[in-house]
Amino acid sequence: MENTNLQSSSMNEVSWKNIVFLECDLNKSELVRTKLKGIDFSTCEFNGITVNISDLNGAIVNEFQALELSKLLGLKIK
Repeated sequence: MENTNLQSSSMNEVSWKNIVFLECDLNKSELVRTKLKGIDFSTCEFNGITVNISDLNGAIVNEFQALELSKLLGLKIK
């Protein structure tokens, strides 16, 4: 998927093979019970996503996305 607007989308219990996200808008999307291991989101936007913490294991993100995801863990970064 390239330059795709997936804002506020819902992807539940999805199993992907060979998926690529390039500069997609995933803001406020829901990715529940969807394993994200090996999927590169580093060029995408995904503020306010809903995701199971365990499904994030192995996902590829950039440093800004990592900060956003830290909120899901309840971390407060100083």
